[in-house]
Amino acid sequence: MSGVAGIYSFSEAFRKDLVKTLYSGLVSLTDRGEAGTGITAVNSNGEIKPYRGLGRVDVAIPWDVIRLFGASICGIAHTRYAREQYPKIENTQPIRINTSDDSKYECYVVADSTFIPSFLDKSTQKLEERGYKFGSLTGAERIGATFITELEKTNDIDEACSYTIEELDGGGGYSSILLVKEKNKSLEEIYLVALRDPHGLKPFHWGEMDETYYLESETHWLEKEGIEKIEEVPRGGGLIVSKNGARTFQVKEKEPKLCNFDPIYFGSPYTRILFKLGPKFYELFKVAVKKLDVDPKFENQPSYSVIRNCLGLALADYYPEVGERIDLFVAAPTTGIGVTEGLSAGYNKPFKSNAVRKVSATGRTFQSSDPEWRSVEVDLKFEVNRELLENKRVGVGEDSIVRGGVTGHKSKKGGLIGQLKNVGRVKEIHMFTSDAPYIFNCFRYWGVEESLVAEGLYGRTLEEINKIVGEKLGVNVYYQPLQNICEIFGPNFCRGCKDGRYPIDYKFIPDKTKRYLEKAGVL
Repeated sequence: MSGVAGIYSFSEAFRKDLVKTLYSGLVSLTDRGEAGTGITAVNSNGEIKPYRGLGRVDVAIPWDVIRLFGASICGIAHTRYAREQYPKIENTQPIRINTSDDSKYECYVVADSTFIPSFLDKSTQKLEERGYKFGSLTGAERIGATFITELEKTNDIDEACSYTIEELDGGGGYSSILLVKEKNKSLEEIYLVALRDPHGLKPFHWGEMDETYYLESETHWLEKEGIEKIEEVPRGGGLIVSKNGARTFQVKEKEPKLCNFDPIYFGSPYTRILFKLGPKFYELFKVAVKKLDVDPKFENQPSYSVIRNCLGLALADYYPEVGERIDLFVAAPTTGIGVTEGLSAGYNKPFKSNAVRKVSATGRTFQSSDPEWRSVEVDLKFEVNRELLENKRVGVGEDSIVRGGVTGHKSKKGGLIGQLKNVGRVKEIHMFTSDAPYIFNCFRYWGVEESLVAEGLYGRTLEEINKIVGEKLGVNVYYQPLQNICEIFGPNFCRGCKDGRYPIDYKFIPDKTKRYLEKAGVL
């Protein structure tokens, strides 16, 4: 999970505001990454100007820096979700690709990528054998290095795109943008290249308005800029913008497999799905139109917010008897709001949106890589309103349980649940999660499973989670059944963390993971 954005403009009038507009796109992607961020742009003189910083967008890139870029022809930007405990500037994007001294190209890259660790190792070894010297640990640099080494060999943008997509196929998923410029050439020799894996595991969209082409992970920034026609970047292909205009291309396409966690948690509630969902979604959407005043014209392009509403409605339908034990609902802010609205409508119980708030100074604790700090941060994250909660039987809407951070498992004060019990003084707590239990690790963690299992709730069955949460906090947990997830989202999503079936090449599975999947009956 990270966020990418890019702009290429043929409008002289727009170019003076290009980097400012790109910065606004970056801000809209803040929730996709808080470890580091950066912008690289080509100014009107053909100079490439990069800037990177650690932390959230507003901290890493001060507004004064944006003004220094000046008028620009094109640019790329990134906000990073990092797994290392202490993020480093060399892993912050955009990353400059280390071309050879006699290369005719300069190249920078950004990517939202998820690769199997063993596949990355193989890719790294192959590129090093071709003479490439890596400066970071990122998947983005592996994408950029694969592209540039082939471009230097062929001097053909299309060949380099095709080679990169073929070479990376089966190893994971990515949405990537490359800024490519020929050295010592005119301003016309500039390319913005978008590449996407054949399954479309990561969200990626583009649009055009007033001679300006926009790229971003999600759709809501493009809508905000006034773009009427928003499209997905082709799976197994991409988009090339150059002096000759813009064109999409496709090398190889496979069945779509967008990460199921994106609409459930990662993405903005205002981002839209542009392809077909499962049959149960459309049944629930009709209920949402009646009970939540959702506009029916968006049935075929629903927002993540409405999808989360429907997940709440599905939970209420699956656990009808629980409603009698609940006086009101609160959300685990902010990604639990959508499911809570659905639960409230489904059970016909009030949703008290002002009963719990997220402290603005805290970030997304899911992105904190230090378990000790995360346990502290979840206790700092929430505040509750006792006036609305005391002696009430409370239903809590949550997007998912991965590490148990919001429930406060392993934290001193018990996170949100502890706040509700000890400060809000509620009578009962019933916790609903919009997603099904996480039984398997995402393939990005294959080979490092132990570090995740040790964190608590990740990978346990519903019964185990109930036992842990019950013993620690005295709450009831109600998971979304996997069947609901399958019928709501349909076949166009990856659910590997829940059902063990991944859109990757299984020859890269580590032996220990393979034995685990075989024992579970997946392989």
